[in-house]
Amino acid sequence: MSNADWEKNMAKLLTLSKKEILKRAAYYIDRLADNSGKRAVAARAVGVSMRAVDSWCEPADPRSIPADKLMQLVIEAHFKELYVVNHQKVIDIYDEDSELIGSANHAAHASFLADVHHGYITMRPPKYGKTPEIIMSAEQLLRSRLRRIVASGKIDIRQVCRTLGCDEYVLIDMQSEMARPQYGRMPDRTGVEILESYIRLQAEEWAA
Repeated sequence: MSNADWEKNMAKLLTLSKKEILKRAAYYIDRLADNSGKRAVAARAVGVSMRAVDSWCEPADPRSIPADKLMQLVIEAHFKELYVVNHQKVIDIYDEDSELIGSANHAAHASFLADVHHGYITMRPPKYGKTPEIIMSAEQLLRSRLRRIVASGKIDIRQVCRTLGCDEYVLIDMQSEMARPQYGRMPDRTGVEILESYIRLQAEEWAA
């Protein structure tokens, strides 16, 4: 893709409507618990009142869940999705302090949680045989690069959105590893590379 084509594509800002935001809030809230107390779990997870959560899920209410609160729900939902069935391929998830925060078989979900916690993932050596490699698709790796850019805080979220041609809600769709068929959007590779270049330039200037 040429720079001219990229600029033309990015001129069309991708945004979500109130209805679309509500659908995503409802989806992630639904993944937080197996009972009728899902909204209470969501309220505790993001530090708001039940009334606030109710307003986010009410189509007639003009208020939408703030993007940062939606991202918190997405993170909590990913934790709920962690599971280990195959004990020969256990991926351990660590935060930036090298503290174990979870384990999973699903590489993309593990990567998501490691990225947003400034951490990393490793394949746990099995009891027998060689340690398997962690395999991720090119699309999953691109999303991981974007998550690390956002989580670093080195670029203002508004600049990230301008570069990728989206609002903050679509940016969440680009990062999440859940509900990819329904809500997933791929970040533009050129945009991600531009953001990475900006961070490298910052580092070089600070080191000079």
